[in-house]
Amino acid sequence: MMLTNKVLKLVLVLIISITSLAANPFQALANGETTMNLTQLQEAIKVDMIDRESNFTIHYDGNSAEMMKSLGDVTKQAEGSDDYLSLSWKNIGYKISGVDGNADINFTMDYLTTKAQEDYVDAQVKQIVPTLITSTMTDFEKEKAIHDWIIKNVSYDYVTEQRTAYAALKTGKTVCAGYAMLTEKMMTEAGVNSIIVTGSIPGGLHAWNMVQVGGNWYQFDATNDAVSADTTKYYNKTDDYMTQCGFVWDKTKFPQAVTN
Repeated sequence: MMLTNKVLKLVLVLIISITSLAANPFQALANGETTMNLTQLQEAIKVDMIDRESNFTIHYDGNSAEMMKSLGDVTKQAEGSDDYLSLSWKNIGYKISGVDGNADINFTMDYLTTKAQEDYVDAQVKQIVPTLITSTMTDFEKEKAIHDWIIKNVSYDYVTEQRTAYAALKTGKTVCAGYAMLTEKMMTEAGVNSIIVTGSIPGGLHAWNMVQVGGNWYQFDATNDAVSADTTKYYNKTDDYMTQCGFVWDKTKFPQAVTN
């Protein structure tokens, strides 16, 4: 049901000197990545975040003034370009040092899971999904099999409110974010296109999924199905249906679900 109301902090700590181009530039750390433009920088940040690196340095040889101005947006785009990743971190901080055209950006990240825990999720998903689907199944049948497995094996965590796919698989309990993240992992493994939607319901912030089957997009909320007497109440529904149920999200950022 609800996402935590805690605001995720993006700590922006900027320490850079670009006033004296004659200053002696220092070398990038030996294990640091070198990027030349904002596109490369965004991809490097994303890769390190997926690997759950908690402290890493990226060397930047491009225009430092442009980078300083854009770094907040670039970091947001890096984590936001992967909907699973966007629900995986708690705090992001960075410090910039160096001179124009020769800067180092040191990132500090605080995640909800470790790399080992994400590896566990991937291994479990690869083990579970083949037991649920066959090569002769349609995408609708694969989707339903995964939906039913999740609502049968994962309960809503009313106590500790763990919000990861790892918690869902390891303890059998999670909140909406964990349901949505696990759904995406399992659907992807089965070859069914899935995305995570974030928005709100009358009780507060919420996360759920949309799936694409038979050429159409559908709304899919395993969390509320798991706690409802009708376990398909929010399964393969339209945007209009979800809106009538009190779901609110930015419809301009997601596909339309118009097919019953």
